[in-house]
Amino acid sequence: SVTTGSQVSFWAIEDQTDIDGHTRDWNQTSQNNNYPSRWRKFINGQEKQITNNLNIQYTILSVPENDNGATYKANLRKHFKIYRYDKLEFDQPINQLATEIFEQNSGNITAPLNLTPGNITYNFAGWLDDFTLPNTRTIAPTDNETYTALYKYPHHSNNTNAYANNSQRKFIRTPDGTMYITYESMGYIWVEKSTDNGQNWSIVNNGKPLNT
Repeated sequence: SVTTGSQVSFWAIEDQTDIDGHTRDWNQTSQNNNYPSRWRKFINGQEKQITNNLNIQYTILSVPENDNGATYKANLRKHFKIYRYDKLEFDQPINQLATEIFEQNSGNITAPLNLTPGNITYNFAGWLDDFTLPNTRTIAPTDNETYTALYKYPHHSNNTNAYANNSQRKFIRTPDGTMYITYESMGYIWVEKSTDNGQNWSIVNNGKPLNT
């Protein structure tokens, strides 16, 4: 209860969880300030105009004479949690929170170019939902989401049958001396090349499912 003309402080409390399990926060710094949070005032169920300070999380508002019974609402926005699931060829997968993006906004998610969780250094080989995208990609989530990054140990396969036949041709060499090899691993087909007579190999294709 306050008298007409008084200054009343409001603070929007962040990090709240809604009934759908989404975290809601005050959106003031997201990309292009899209879909920002703001204060709204209701009297008898009807929304009334707020003339100033409506976009400030901690705001001070002057109480007009007709504010009796008014309800002020802080519109917190959904803050989607974006996880990155790193699928490794020989080690256990790694799942971690990569970033958080406000609803109706876009943002970037990045997978490291190299990972060394143990004794093996893996190379980023692509995103499981779209192998054509680079390790840093732009997304516009509509919910909490998980993106899988595939990590490859070059010139190796987790399928013992990939090199089981000792008499099979292991590689081809083009007229310019470049060597190529193809094999299956993790359920995908891989192509690698070497330009130094087989001393070092690099992946030249993004993995393709076996049924393609």
